[in-house]
Amino acid sequence: MKILLINILALMVLFSACGKIEPAEMVVQPTSLNFGETETSKKVYVVNTGDERLDWRIDTSIFFQTWIDFAPASGTNDADVTISINRENLSHGSYKGELSFISNGGNKKVEIILIVF
Repeated sequence: MKILLINILALMVLFSACGKIEPAEMVVQPTSLNFGETETSKKVYVVNTGDERLDWRIDTSIFFQTWIDFAPASGTNDADVTISINRENLSHGSYKGELSFISNGGNKKVEIILIVF
């Protein structure tokens, strides 16, 4: 126990000597996905540019379309999120959707665009 306490104190001194610990900050890229006429799957990258832990999730209550699927729906810090679309039950035309990423490091939106022929 004494060794653990000494290690914790050493880490605290090290962090204070290195400067300020930055809060979590979420960056989501790209902010727009165009699936065109044929693509069905693309990736979005969630990155924490801060030092503290980033907890994020995709909010489906704001503006969610049933033809959009994603995984994972939530995570901690950095992640690759796969966005998939299903044209099967859609009529001909252009479609737009939006995914809202909610986190303790800010909120971001990703626009989804596709065409059905």
